[in-house]
Amino acid sequence: MIEDTKKELTGLFNYLWDFMKNPVQEIKNIPNIHWTSLVSFQFCLSLISVVISNLLAPFAITFLNVIVSLASAIVATGLSSLFFYYFFLIIYEKQLSFLKIFTLVLFAHIPFALFHLAVYFFPPADLIGIGISALLMIVGLVENFKIPKKVAINIMIGLYSIFFIYWAIHLYTIQKQNDFSVPQDLDQIEKEVDSLFEH
Repeated sequence: MIEDTKKELTGLFNYLWDFMKNPVQEIKNIPNIHWTSLVSFQFCLSLISVVISNLLAPFAITFLNVIVSLASAIVATGLSSLFFYYFFLIIYEKQLSFLKIFTLVLFAHIPFALFHLAVYFFPPADLIGIGISALLMIVGLVENFKIPKKVAINIMIGLYSIFFIYWAIHLYTIQKQNDFSVPQDLDQIEKEVDSLFEH
Protein backbone atom coordinates (compact mmCIF):
# COMPACT_ATOMS: atom_id res chain seq x y z
CA MET A 1 0.00 0.00 0.00
CA ILE A 2 2.79 2.42 0.99
CA GLU A 3 4.79 1.47 -2.11
CA ASP A 4 1.75 2.10 -4.32
CA THR A 5 1.26 5.50 -2.71
CA LYS A 6 4.92 6.40 -3.31
CA LYS A 7 4.66 5.38 -6.96
CA GLU A 8 1.44 7.36 -7.41
CA LEU A 9 2.96 10.40 -5.69
CA THR A 10 5.92 10.26 -8.05
CA GLY A 11 3.48 10.02 -10.96
CA LEU A 12 1.51 13.00 -9.62
CA PHE A 13 4.60 15.18 -9.34
CA ASN A 14 5.63 14.17 -12.87
CA TYR A 15 2.14 15.11 -14.03
CA LEU A 16 2.42 18.40 -12.10
CA TRP A 17 5.65 19.20 -13.95
CA ASP A 18 3.98 18.59 -17.32
CA PHE A 19 0.91 20.51 -16.11
CA MET A 20 3.01 23.57 -15.22
CA LYS A 21 4.52 23.55 -18.71
CA ASN A 22 1.19 23.15 -20.56
CA PRO A 23 -1.81 23.35 -18.20
CA VAL A 24 -4.53 23.56 -20.86
CA GLN A 25 -3.32 20.42 -22.60
CA GLU A 26 -2.64 18.41 -19.45
CA ILE A 27 -5.96 19.24 -17.74
CA LYS A 28 -7.66 17.32 -20.57
CA ASN A 29 -6.29 14.06 -19.17
CA ILE A 30 -6.26 14.18 -15.39
CA PRO A 31 -4.61 11.20 -13.66
CA ASN A 32 -6.58 8.37 -12.03
CA ILE A 33 -5.19 7.79 -8.54
CA HIS A 34 -6.28 6.65 -5.06
CA TRP A 35 -7.53 8.90 -2.27
CA THR A 36 -4.47 8.38 -0.06
CA SER A 37 -2.10 9.49 -2.79
CA LEU A 38 -4.28 12.49 -3.66
CA VAL A 39 -4.51 13.72 -0.05
CA SER A 40 -0.76 13.18 0.46
CA PHE A 41 -0.11 15.16 -2.72
CA GLN A 42 -2.38 17.97 -1.54
CA PHE A 43 -0.56 18.03 1.79
CA CYS A 44 2.76 18.51 -0.06
CA LEU A 45 1.30 21.33 -2.17
CA SER A 46 -0.16 23.03 0.91
CA LEU A 47 3.15 22.77 2.76
CA ILE A 48 5.03 24.33 -0.16
CA SER A 49 2.38 27.05 -0.46
CA VAL A 50 2.59 27.94 3.25
CA VAL A 51 6.38 28.16 3.16
CA ILE A 52 6.43 30.38 0.06
CA SER A 53 3.62 32.64 1.28
CA ASN A 54 5.40 33.14 4.58
CA LEU A 55 8.60 34.06 2.75
CA LEU A 56 6.75 36.63 0.62
CA ALA A 57 4.51 38.10 3.32
CA PRO A 58 5.62 39.42 6.71
CA PHE A 59 4.26 36.54 8.77
CA ALA A 60 6.08 33.90 10.78
CA ILE A 61 5.87 30.25 9.77
CA THR A 62 4.28 28.10 12.45
CA PHE A 63 3.12 24.51 12.60
CA LEU A 64 -0.40 25.88 13.05
CA ASN A 65 -0.11 27.66 9.67
CA VAL A 66 0.63 24.34 8.00
CA ILE A 67 -2.26 22.52 9.72
CA VAL A 68 -4.79 25.31 9.06
CA SER A 69 -3.65 25.62 5.44
CA LEU A 70 -3.92 21.87 4.86
CA ALA A 71 -7.34 21.61 6.51
CA SER A 72 -8.62 24.67 4.61
CA ALA A 73 -7.31 23.33 1.29
CA ILE A 74 -8.88 19.90 1.74
CA VAL A 75 -12.21 21.35 2.93
CA ALA A 76 -12.31 23.93 0.12
CA THR A 77 -11.45 21.33 -2.55
CA GLY A 78 -13.95 18.89 -1.06
CA LEU A 79 -16.78 21.44 -0.92
CA SER A 80 -16.07 22.64 -4.47
CA SER A 81 -16.08 19.02 -5.68
CA LEU A 82 -19.35 18.35 -3.86
CA PHE A 83 -20.88 21.40 -5.52
CA PHE A 84 -20.00 20.19 -9.01
CA TYR A 85 -20.96 16.60 -8.19
CA TYR A 86 -24.45 17.48 -6.95
CA PHE A 87 -24.97 20.30 -9.44
CA PHE A 88 -24.63 17.94 -12.39
CA LEU A 89 -26.40 15.11 -10.57
CA ILE A 90 -29.47 17.20 -9.70
CA ILE A 91 -29.66 19.68 -12.59
CA TYR A 92 -28.47 17.47 -15.45
CA GLU A 93 -28.96 13.99 -13.91
CA LYS A 94 -25.33 13.20 -14.78
CA GLN A 95 -23.27 11.36 -12.16
CA LEU A 96 -19.61 12.31 -12.15
CA SER A 97 -16.85 10.34 -10.46
CA PHE A 98 -16.30 12.23 -7.20
CA LEU A 99 -12.63 11.26 -7.01
CA LYS A 100 -12.09 12.44 -10.58
CA ILE A 101 -13.89 15.75 -10.04
CA PHE A 102 -11.87 16.23 -6.85
CA THR A 103 -8.67 15.69 -8.87
CA LEU A 104 -9.81 18.18 -11.50
CA VAL A 105 -10.65 20.83 -8.89
CA LEU A 106 -7.30 20.26 -7.16
CA PHE A 107 -5.21 20.79 -10.32
CA ALA A 108 -7.38 23.59 -11.72
CA HIS A 109 -6.95 25.39 -8.38
CA ILE A 110 -3.14 25.54 -8.74
CA PRO A 111 -3.00 28.77 -10.85
CA PHE A 112 -5.20 30.53 -8.29
CA ALA A 113 -2.97 29.29 -5.47
CA LEU A 114 0.14 30.56 -7.28
CA PHE A 115 -1.31 34.00 -8.03
CA HIS A 116 -2.67 34.22 -4.49
CA LEU A 117 0.92 34.22 -3.22
CA ALA A 118 1.31 37.70 -4.75
CA VAL A 119 -1.94 39.11 -3.37
CA TYR A 120 -0.17 40.86 -0.48
CA PHE A 121 1.65 43.05 -3.02
CA PHE A 122 -0.97 43.08 -5.82
CA PRO A 123 -4.59 42.41 -4.68
CA PRO A 124 -6.00 41.87 -8.23
CA ALA A 125 -3.71 38.80 -8.50
CA ASP A 126 -6.60 36.77 -7.06
CA LEU A 127 -8.86 37.77 -9.95
CA ILE A 128 -6.24 36.77 -12.52
CA GLY A 129 -5.58 33.46 -10.78
CA ILE A 130 -9.25 32.53 -10.41
CA GLY A 131 -9.82 33.47 -14.05
CA ILE A 132 -7.13 31.03 -15.21
CA SER A 133 -8.47 28.35 -12.85
CA ALA A 134 -11.99 28.88 -14.24
CA LEU A 135 -10.65 28.42 -17.78
CA LEU A 136 -8.98 25.15 -16.76
CA MET A 137 -12.20 23.97 -15.11
CA ILE A 138 -14.09 24.62 -18.36
CA VAL A 139 -11.56 22.60 -20.38
CA GLY A 140 -11.44 19.87 -17.72
CA LEU A 141 -15.23 19.50 -17.48
CA VAL A 142 -15.61 19.34 -21.26
CA GLU A 143 -12.72 16.94 -21.93
CA ASN A 144 -12.93 14.63 -18.89
CA PHE A 145 -16.68 14.51 -18.27
CA LYS A 146 -18.16 15.39 -21.68
CA ILE A 147 -20.02 18.37 -20.21
CA PRO A 148 -21.40 20.65 -22.98
CA LYS A 149 -19.01 23.56 -23.46
CA LYS A 150 -21.75 26.18 -23.16
CA VAL A 151 -22.92 24.71 -19.84
CA ALA A 152 -19.36 24.63 -18.45
CA ILE A 153 -18.74 28.24 -19.53
CA ASN A 154 -21.99 29.51 -17.99
CA ILE A 155 -21.27 27.76 -14.68
CA MET A 156 -17.77 29.19 -14.41
CA ILE A 157 -18.89 32.70 -15.43
CA GLY A 158 -21.51 32.55 -12.66
CA LEU A 159 -18.97 31.36 -10.07
CA TYR A 160 -16.41 33.94 -11.20
CA SER A 161 -19.01 36.70 -10.84
CA ILE A 162 -19.77 35.60 -7.28
CA PHE A 163 -16.06 35.53 -6.46
CA PHE A 164 -15.59 39.00 -7.99
CA ILE A 165 -18.35 40.46 -5.81
CA TYR A 166 -16.86 38.80 -2.70
CA TRP A 167 -13.37 40.05 -3.65
CA ALA A 168 -14.59 43.64 -4.16
CA ILE A 169 -16.47 43.69 -0.84
CA HIS A 170 -13.47 42.17 0.96
CA LEU A 171 -11.07 44.73 -0.56
CA TYR A 172 -13.42 47.61 0.33
CA THR A 173 -13.71 46.35 3.92
CA ILE A 174 -9.92 46.08 4.31
CA GLN A 175 -9.47 49.55 2.85
CA LYS A 176 -11.98 50.99 5.33
CA GLN A 177 -10.22 49.27 8.23
CA ASN A 178 -6.87 50.65 7.08
CA ASP A 179 -8.30 54.17 6.82
CA PHE A 180 -9.67 53.81 10.33
CA SER A 181 -6.39 52.62 11.76
CA VAL A 182 -4.19 55.33 10.20
CA PRO A 183 -3.01 57.68 12.99
CA GLN A 184 -4.49 61.13 12.72
CA ASP A 185 -2.29 64.15 12.28
CA LEU A 186 -1.36 65.64 15.67
CA ASP A 187 -2.51 69.12 14.65
CA GLN A 188 -5.92 67.73 13.67
CA ILE A 189 -6.25 65.94 17.01
CA GLU A 190 -5.24 69.12 18.86
CA LYS A 191 -7.89 71.14 16.99
CA GLU A 192 -10.57 68.59 17.83
CA VAL A 193 -9.59 68.65 21.52
CA ASP A 194 -9.62 72.47 21.56
CA SER A 195 -13.04 72.54 19.92
CA LEU A 196 -14.40 70.27 22.65
CA PHE A 197 -13.35 72.71 25.35
CA GLU A 198 -14.67 75.74 23.47
CA HIS A 199 -18.29 74.50 23.75
